[in-house]
Amino acid sequence: MRIASSGPAGPEIRRDSILDMPVRPREEGEEVARAPMGDGQYTSPMLRTVDVGGIEVPWCGSGAGAAEAVVLLPGLGWRATGSGVLGYLGSGVSAVALDYPRRWPREPLDSMADLGRLYAAAIERIARAPVRLTGVSMGGMLALQLARDRPDLLASVAIVSASARGRPAGRWRLPGSRLTTLVLTEGAFHGFYRRWGPALVGTGYHAAPREAARLWTDPMSRRKMRDLLRAVHRFDVRDGLGAIRVPTLVVHGDRDAIFPLARAEEVVAGIAGASLAVLRGAGHFAFLTHADAVRERLHQFWREADR
Repeated sequence: MRIASSGPAGPEIRRDSILDMPVRPREEGEEVARAPMGDGQYTSPMLRTVDVGGIEVPWCGSGAGAAEAVVLLPGLGWRATGSGVLGYLGSGVSAVALDYPRRWPREPLDSMADLGRLYAAAIERIARAPVRLTGVSMGGMLALQLARDRPDLLASVAIVSASARGRPAGRWRLPGSRLTTLVLTEGAFHGFYRRWGPALVGTGYHAAPREAARLWTDPMSRRKMRDLLRAVHRFDVRDGLGAIRVPTLVVHGDRDAIFPLARAEEVVAGIAGASLAVLRGAGHFAFLTHADAVRERLHQFWREADR
């Protein structure tokens, strides 16, 4: 099933997109996470960790123990637990956001199958199955891995700007890239965004506010970056798509330069009953730049899956 394209081909930046969301002042007694860039402090909504075999997985949210809570998985290089991210999903949504471990294990954790086992265990400890799994970019790949391997945990799966195979298209060859190393290990988001922004966000390109980079960029150690990049580039679940039986939504921008729209169509073709929502003018950062449209599609999908 293909949902009609959303919006005109022109810019669709909206005031309540994540990139435009103001930073909320910290309240007395509220837990705080240090920003990955700069020396300021920014609100993290009750950031906690869950121990999985000695690996501490950060998480936050109001959906712990809730029936059919939304579980949000992060993309490569950003934090799902960043201030405002869960609020973006809209009011009335019980949700939990998971991040990649801050202290990366010494043993390699460099396959999507291994990451899937880690996050399946984390979900079992935090939420009440089945959950509405939602993943962005690399998080969407991880969601597909879990949909294939652990369908018992899921009520539905929604992926945004993701692919059933990890190697990016065309010029986007991340392993060994000095620019990628700088961005992900130093949090040097702005120089990267100014250089590659138009390709990443499509027709919605504009200068990213410094606050957005501080709140959502996840600086990495080289070992962490190496393992996650290996997991992405080794990932290929195309042969397993037919085994996915949970309701599935794929949201994708038609200007995505990393994973072209054909990648989304490939996922939908492989999963029985899957739906595709195409966002006109959106690039790979559709979750940020086209927040209204993404949120609308997610809520529509969750309502229909509940029937």
